[in-house]
Amino acid sequence: MLWGLSFPLVERLISPRTSRLSPFFSLPPSFLAGPCSRACLASSLSIPHPFLRSPPLPPHRRFSPLFDGADFCFSKPLGLSSFTIDDYEQSLYHNENWTPPPPLMVEIHATLLNALIRDLALGHEAARPVSNASVSGNDDIDYWEGKKGATTDTLRPVAGSMAEQWQSRELSIKDSRKGWEAALVGCLWERATLETLPNYLDNILHLTFEDKPAPTRPTWSTGPSQASGHGLVPTKPEKRYTSLHHLHKLDIITFLIELVSQTAAVRDFMEDSTAALTEVRKDQVEAKREWKRM
Repeated sequence: MLWGLSFPLVERLISPRTSRLSPFFSLPPSFLAGPCSRACLASSLSIPHPFLRSPPLPPHRRFSPLFDGADFCFSKPLGLSSFTIDDYEQSLYHNENWTPPPPLMVEIHATLLNALIRDLALGHEAARPVSNASVSGNDDIDYWEGKKGATTDTLRPVAGSMAEQWQSRELSIKDSRKGWEAALVGCLWERATLETLPNYLDNILHLTFEDKPAPTRPTWSTGPSQASGHGLVPTKPEKRYTSLHHLHKLDIITFLIELVSQTAAVRDFMEDSTAALTEVRKDQVEAKREWKRM
């Protein structure tokens, strides 16, 4: 669980009589007020049929990340509306090419990225994952090689410019969170490492490049050139996110959650919640003492 704590929300998902997952999260009304409306999330239920034939996530990769991610996104500082675990998992599996990501995926990413953007706008240091504290610092990305011989020199011109721009403005719901995919690439390029997110360079490559289409009738003018020696051509991230592997999508969300958990807003909220819980426990102890005196 996040921060090594046990979340009551996850415990409530298990029915004591049937030991099965509850089909829907039961949350207080305060958790339902957020930038993503019920109608917006409901529309994510429309999943193409190919998803229904997809194999389930392996149990060891599914349970903890799925529940930790959903639990964190429901927290008060983020304010996302509630959604079902089934809807969350289906949204991760949605991988039909040339179709937009489900609204649930859009809202989760945009909300997490906005939390990081706001934290920087308030003058705080860039949040880093807790796991980064134990990293030795040996993160030599120059030795990385992706498909078709792509290297960081291939990625740097594209991902570097996105890294310079992703913090410039929040992703507004008024324009349907436009640009969140490019902001995601910029955030990964700037904050991730091979230790904290081993596949992040492969993910960036997938989001920013695609295979160069083979010419229908090769000629001397369509042969490989020095500029396209890798057989890859730049593309827009918004066209590529849907086809990203579902386990990589889950890893990215988990990484963003770890970053957001280190922002000032979330840390302050956790400290206030811990203090409030301490006061409640003190009141319970006093009430028990009063009861014994009676």
